[in-house]
Amino acid sequence: MSALQLEILLPVYNESDILEENVGRVVRYLDAEKKWDYRLMIVDNGSTDRTPEVSKAVCGKFAGRVGMLRLDAKGRGRALRYGLLQSKAQIVGYMDIDLSGDLRAFDELYAAIAEGCDIAVGTRLARGSCVTRSPFRKALSCGYNVLVKKILKIDVSDAQCGFKLVRRGPVLGILPFVKSDHWCFDTELLFFALKKGLKVKEVPLSWQERDKGRSTVRIVPYVFEGLGTVIRLAMSANSFR
Repeated sequence: MSALQLEILLPVYNESDILEENVGRVVRYLDAEKKWDYRLMIVDNGSTDRTPEVSKAVCGKFAGRVGMLRLDAKGRGRALRYGLLQSKAQIVGYMDIDLSGDLRAFDELYAAIAEGCDIAVGTRLARGSCVTRSPFRKALSCGYNVLVKKILKIDVSDAQCGFKLVRRGPVLGILPFVKSDHWCFDTELLFFALKKGLKVKEVPLSWQERDKGRSTVRIVPYVFEGLGTVIRLAMSANSFR
């Protein structure tokens, strides 16, 4: 293996209130597990609050375990793409800084990669998942994923969950096709991965909707982006090789 076994990307936008506490939680969890040579990489995408300053302080506090990348433009997908391109690790993960996904899922996600999968996907919608979130968000998520399965014909239960581990090499091969700079990066990544024949495995996830800080997801733009992405991918499906 390479010197760095695992790098975990943390895309952030205006998360100064929870950043230090939650990075600390991830570091303590992974250190206690003692299973991986890892690094966390905060990828700040255009924050306008104190996130850049807090990120620098966190990097100093957890020197050697936490690094930082800074983009001037906003966009979760943009941040993930940049992080994947900059990483030198063989295995790259990413997760939301609100830590909605249970950190214990790392074990199963990593095991799936170790067994030969190219992408291990946390899912909130498969049997075995345990999800606490608002009825509206549940309905929105279920509706979107039904649309994805029916129109795009890809066999995944949760196309938008932001908790994944990937083999960096194979994923770099499809990254040029992934155009979303925002919230539908995950859907595009899985669509092109499956069309290209990459091995994808879903892992049931425990998920607790954030109870601290305000989500930066805006529902109406998110819905329109999702619909536009599904239409664009459906139109491109026959031309992709």
